[in-house]
Amino acid sequence: MRYYDSYGDPISFLFHAIVWIVVIWIIVAIIRGGRHSRRMEWWKEFHHKDPGMDVLRERYAKGEITKEEFDTKKKDLETR
Repeated sequence: MRYYDSYGDPISFLFHAIVWIVVIWIIVAIIRGGRHSRRMEWWKEFHHKDPGMDVLRERYAKGEITKEEFDTKKKDLETR
């Protein structure tokens, strides 16, 4: 039996195609690994907004709280 004979039936072809897709996906994921984590942080920051942080930023922008108070309260909100 030659190697290319295993591609003769559709199920075997499908299995080989899935294996190669997974291998390529793993390689791409390893190469892009460092960039992916930074992209996820951006996504979390802008798409999963915390209403408490919005109020805190607004109060800081209006001058109701100081920079030190802002930093302290921001740390408190991030640990929740």
